Amino acid sequence: MADGIPGDRQEADPLTILVPTCNRPQFLARLLNYYSACGAPFPLHVLDSSQEPFADREPQALSRSPNIVYARYDPHLMPMPKLSEGLQRVTTPYVVFWGDDDLMVPRSLGRAVRFLEDHQDFSLAHGTGGLFEVAVVKRHHVLMQMGPLPQRSYTEETASARLLRFMAQGCSLFHSVQRTASLRRNVAQCVAHGFGYYWAERALAFLALVQGKAKALDGLYIARQVHGGQASRDLQERFDCFDWMSSEDFPKRYQAFRTSVSQALAAQDGISMSEARELVKRAVWSQCAKGLSSAWQDRYSVKPSGVRLRAAVRRLPGVRQVSQWLRWMGVPPDGNPISVPGLLRPASPHRGDFLQVYRAVRTAAWAP
Repeated sequence: MADGIPGDRQEADPLTILVPTCNRPQFLARLLNYYSACGAPFPLHVLDSSQEPFADREPQALSRSPNIVYARYDPHLMPMPKLSEGLQRVTTPYVVFWGDDDLMVPRSLGRAVRFLEDHQDFSLAHGTGGLFEVAVVKRHHVLMQMGPLPQRSYTEETASARLLRFMAQGCSLFHSVQRTASLRRNVAQCVAHGFGYYWAERALAFLALVQGKAKALDGLYIARQVHGGQASRDLQERFDCFDWMSSEDFPKRYQAFRTSVSQALAAQDGISMSEARELVKRAVWSQCAKGLSSAWQDRYSVKPSGVRLRAAVRRLPGVRQVSQWLRWMGVPPDGNPISVPGLLRPASPHRGDFLQVYRAVRTAAWAP
């Protein structure tokens, strides 16, 4: 259980931000300082299961806005039960998960909320994303590189069609704005099935797309950092697709996942359970095949020297086209690249939002 979040608080805000964190105080301090600089427009709940409480280590970062609320959790609590408990405290109609090493744009979160309010057939919304890497030279000079992070819309009329396209060119939906009631039920299902983070991330994406459409809005929405400690301490280690598929509990978790999503899909589209189960099997098989191929390439193929950012981009679905690589080489085909020089151009529509992110990164940069 958590200490610190009042259970009976009445929120007038439309959105609550949940920030799960564990043993990454530098990232969390940067996030909170950035959010305060943005005006802290929505309630933000820190869900901290660190060995050393952040409230003891950085109390000033928590005191800069009354909209920032801190909750302390048992360090041994797994990620999904922590998120489920945190969701129980949310009283706003919309909610979003914000990673402690990410920088999201509050104005874009507000746009996503307004879109969902006006479009009841959509279950989630997000915006333009970017991946960035930071290097600190001689303790003073900060080098920041950035490239595109695919964020897509899934607007097909049937849940089956949305899942099929997601399977072919999926993007991460974990940090999209969602309806609190639906996400609360979906996370509760993950907890009931004993899903760890990796199964849960897939289950939450599949269930959200079964329940409604997804919208990628214009505007910079999220900047995600690539760094040496990429895996959250909640997750204990980096994800390895081969180890995941060869683990003893894979068959049990897969059957629970398949049943849960198939039931929702059959009910939503009015199809038989056998049809729904076959579609879910096809989706998981496709994702596992891609994951194994990418993992083998990353682990065993000979790679030229280069930044980790490019390797991370290669692992993302849908980012293998030549046009994406042209962006990395500084030859954007659309004249509006998601890169540091492109985002800082006066003509960039994302410049104002990116400046806040850029200042936060340069101010708090350390050698990762």
